[in-house]
Amino acid sequence: MKERRSSERYNVAYCLETDDENAKKVVRLEDISDGGMSFESENVFEKGQGLKIRIFLKNRMFELKAVVVYVRSIAGHMRRIGARFLEIPSEFSIILEKEIQETTELSKKLSSENGGKNMFREASSEYQKRNIL
Repeated sequence: MKERRSSERYNVAYCLETDDENAKKVVRLEDISDGGMSFESENVFEKGQGLKIRIFLKNRMFELKAVVVYVRSIAGHMRRIGARFLEIPSEFSIILEKEIQETTELSKKLSSENGGKNMFREASSEYQKRNIL
């Protein structure tokens, strides 16, 4: 499959919520860039569906508008959903970039301690624990 994102994807351990007409849904964020994201969910999403996404960065909640660009079945009732952000506050991009840089540095340290294994998601989780009030 041809890569369509213009920005690098990061496999982070952020909390994510979607809000639709039926109910708030907490889903598992798979990766993120400053242009969009993918997440896993048992809930049904349709291509073209609008979303309100809530992501918590640096002790601040961002609510972003997005649109579903793909839905794929992955296992059982689970689906992987790709979404493109429609409106991105500049502060969100700045904070996301800073967190990615800091997480990358922590990941390098953890990787060297674990025989070179890619530890970005683990570093992201550790970074979140260290930086939440």
